[in-house]
Amino acid sequence: LIFLSIYCLTAASFPLYETAALVPLSAFPLIFIAVGKIPLRLVLRMLILLSPFVLLVAGLNPLLDAGLVRIRGTEVSVPAGWISLASVAIRFVLAVSMTVAFTATTPLPSVVNALHGLRMPELLDTQIHLICRFLFLLADRAEAMTHSWRLRSPGRRTADIPTASKMICALLAGTYVRAEAVYLSMKARGFSGRMPEPAGPSGI
Repeated sequence: LIFLSIYCLTAASFPLYETAALVPLSAFPLIFIAVGKIPLRLVLRMLILLSPFVLLVAGLNPLLDAGLVRIRGTEVSVPAGWISLASVAIRFVLAVSMTVAFTATTPLPSVVNALHGLRMPELLDTQIHLICRFLFLLADRAEAMTHSWRLRSPGRRTADIPTASKMICALLAGTYVRAEAVYLSMKARGFSGRMPEPAGPSGI
């Protein structure tokens, strides 16, 4: 986790118009992806999913930054806006690829234990523990509701607004009831608002 943080900070610390010096940093995510046998489809899917953030951050750079940057070792000059956009895009690809490689090869409890070892606030530690444990149940419940709706509405790809609103309300109500039951069960087992100390390797 510390290595991931240092890597992302290093990639972000380069000058705005630097591109060539960022290329060697691609060796680290490529090694992780190769050794961990991570499907490239997973990495590409995350890159595509998060790509709108790059456009939001630097999409207007070619229009706003009208200066010129000379390519090192040549007399050729290119628009500074496009260079800064390319630099931001390279940093984005490096950070997302490395993060995907880290999360795909490190179990989620180990990540939480690492954060605990870094003295993360106890309230946040508890929240992350509970989210990690029960978010999958919420996703399964939502998938089951969607599957039931599709069986009852053949030929329709999306639900109308009233139907979707009812499904969301039912999902939230069921989540609240489940959360209350989980909390009462934890209280019955001695939970006092603080998660027990993590056991095993911390993953820091």
